[in-house]
Amino acid sequence: MNVYLLDTDTDNYQWFAPKNKDGWSLIDSLGDTSVPNLWAKVEMNLSGRKLLIGDFPYLASDIPVFSQRAIDTLNDLLVPNGELLPLVCPGYSYSAFNVTSILDVLDEDLSDIIYFNSSKKVMDIEKYMFRPEKLTGAVIFKIPQFYRSYVFVTDIFVKRVQEAGLTGFKFPLLWSDEPPQTTVEKDES
Repeated sequence: MNVYLLDTDTDNYQWFAPKNKDGWSLIDSLGDTSVPNLWAKVEMNLSGRKLLIGDFPYLASDIPVFSQRAIDTLNDLLVPNGELLPLVCPGYSYSAFNVTSILDVLDEDLSDIIYFNSSKKVMDIEKYMFRPEKLTGAVIFKIPQFYRSYVFVTDIFVKRVQEAGLTGFKFPLLWSDEPPQTTVEKDES
């Protein structure tokens, strides 16, 4: 099994920004709990007009945004792990995804973690080590150490995105429990 960072290709695809400060306030309210009662359709602008319009535009590193095409493809993976919250952008159909699946799967003892001196909270993780036995069935999730920072996905999610030809996604590999592939050179003697 592999764990990837869910990331957006902002070099080639447009991204979203709320039209006003109220939109940022609502976006900041997203976290590990359900918020549909607080959520109003947030008005957005697409930025980077000379770039392509993809299925996965950037909004924030911890708040994925999916096109309707991506939602149709990934719905069975998304719904059990969070909630889709519609965004308003005339001519486009996109939803933010509030990831509510918080999994305690990071092996802090084996990971390379930088902590804040004052609070012992995680400032950064330089090398991720996950507990494979706790990743069974994981698809899209956050970890309690970084639940306001990043979203993680596994092979199941990546494979579905790639098979459907969805655009705008990047999947930097963070961890693998598979042994590295080695090549054997032929002896030419």
